[in-house]
Amino acid sequence: MKFLIITGLALFVVILAIASTSASLIGTITTIAGTGTPCYACTGCCDYTGPAGSARLSSGGSIAVDPQGIVYISDVSMIKKLTLDNTGSYSVSIIAGRADSVCLKPTDTCGDGGDAKLAGLWSPQYISIDTKGNFYIIDNYNIVDVGRLRKLTPDGSGYKISTVSITGNPKQLYGLATDSSDNVYVADSGNGRILKIDPTGSVIKTFGKGTCLTNPNQCGDGGPADQALIIPYGITVDKTGNIYLVEFNNNRIRKIFSQDLDTNGDGTPEFKKDYIYTISNSLSLSNLHSAAVDSSGNLYTFGYAKAIMLTPDKTGNYIITTIAGTGQQGYSGEGGPAISAQLNYPQNLAVDSEKNIYITEQYRIRKITGPLPTPVTSSPSPFPSPKLSPSPSPSPKQSPSPIISPSPSPKQSPSPTPPIVSPSPSPKLSPSPSPTPIPSCEWRLFCSGDRWNCVSTSDPLPLCPVQPGTSIPPKPITSCGLDKITNKCVGYLPSPSPTPKPEPVDLLGNNGPAVSAKLYLPYDVSVDRLGNVYIADTFNNMVRKVDLLTKTITAISSKFSRPSGIYVKENSLYIADAGNNVVKRMGIALPPIMGGGSGLPISGG
Repeated sequence: MKFLIITGLALFVVILAIASTSASLIGTITTIAGTGTPCYACTGCCDYTGPAGSARLSSGGSIAVDPQGIVYISDVSMIKKLTLDNTGSYSVSIIAGRADSVCLKPTDTCGDGGDAKLAGLWSPQYISIDTKGNFYIIDNYNIVDVGRLRKLTPDGSGYKISTVSITGNPKQLYGLATDSSDNVYVADSGNGRILKIDPTGSVIKTFGKGTCLTNPNQCGDGGPADQALIIPYGITVDKTGNIYLVEFNNNRIRKIFSQDLDTNGDGTPEFKKDYIYTISNSLSLSNLHSAAVDSSGNLYTFGYAKAIMLTPDKTGNYIITTIAGTGQQGYSGEGGPAISAQLNYPQNLAVDSEKNIYITEQYRIRKITGPLPTPVTSSPSPFPSPKLSPSPSPSPKQSPSPIISPSPSPKQSPSPTPPIVSPSPSPKLSPSPSPTPIPSCEWRLFCSGDRWNCVSTSDPLPLCPVQPGTSIPPKPITSCGLDKITNKCVGYLPSPSPTPKPEPVDLLGNNGPAVSAKLYLPYDVSVDRLGNVYIADTFNNMVRKVDLLTKTITAISSKFSRPSGIYVKENSLYIADAGNNVVKRMGIALPPIMGGGSGLPISGG
């Protein structure tokens, strides 16, 4: 299988060759709901109903479109409906959940069996609609680290809500889809599996047997899907039953075939039924959250601040085309070509029967209408073929490990995750001056003559001179500098040596210059006494450190789910691990403080 990517000048040339007016071939992007301001910023705004253009929304919930073209979104603790009127404008109404009601305890019914509008939802994150108009919802925080699969059944003019039981201790449900036969597919990401559930609620098939967090090439590609290691973070199913899964942690898209596919016509299928294959592992596919497929088999997902279309051909090859976004986070391009617009932290997408594309981003819903860029078929493929031979079977002793994955939508109030206060792109850190040594601090001999003190140069000289005959110790060779937290002069022991060999720079910029790194919704920062900066990089699911001296950024830990708060105290780092509903403490290595106004003891002093 080969892959082609289209960006910039190559795309422009192709469009000019196909039509005389390039603009006529480019989809137009518009905002259909949201003001760009979060709903929690004012009282009563989260359960607002009325013109969608005046609605305040939360950040990047799920989205689905029914066969009639009606759009549904998850927003805070509710499911909302966007209805298009004759003027081309949308209005928003609520079909399930309340802004003032949440449900946390596993023993609570959360309104099951009653009117969905009165039910308690916590953080509904994925929505899918079957052919009968039933809604399926993954409500990921109703049970900590587990989640619930909720169902809305049409009942008169509203819906009745229930919980669908899932066997096998599901955890971290991060994907949902339905097929033409009304089967439901649930991505049980924490256990590395996809469950196929029939309309009666019975699990009839399981794909995957554990998570793939280490070497993606050893995860079962080219072999039976039920034996593969997977880490799905968004799934979709096409009209023939093929399953597509995006793997956030591995930056790739995989496909489970519903039937044999013989692309060469020689009677030997290149792709086998219920086998899994990687169809894209492009480096441009970062921060994968969601996937959608249209009636022609075109697959839609996100790269970094881009919407991407993967178009199949008869040989099983996929052509990658950018259809929206510049790769720079932001909000721009309203009413113009989608490929020239900035997307502001896009999270989820959906496609309707007319191939209009809907995108949830920070505090807005945007829609792409009109023809999309035509895929180029003559460019050489920059990616390896995904027609992989079966990989070695994973060790039977390997047990599923917890998925390290960011949630698509940080929960607004009442959520453990603090609200986002700015929709602007992730800030780049400016170079700062070196903390040691600085002219405002100096070593000064203590009156007794047996120790040195790190003090400010503005302090008055001591009135008591050192007594004659006192054995004065040598002046310390360690640094005397200003503590960035206490703003006091302190002495530091030198850092241990030798300096370790630098690690290679990764896709997010770790181990490289901090100003070039890619952050994704950084919620909080804290500074240690040396001036190093610690960042809760929420949607990249990691804690990162910017070294003040070297100006480089490193990932000091990636074992978090939506870290949203961070605080440094002495040699400890406290992190609000919002996705796991816990606060964690990490030790950090800082040199001991010496001196600090009371003198630096010398051996024997």
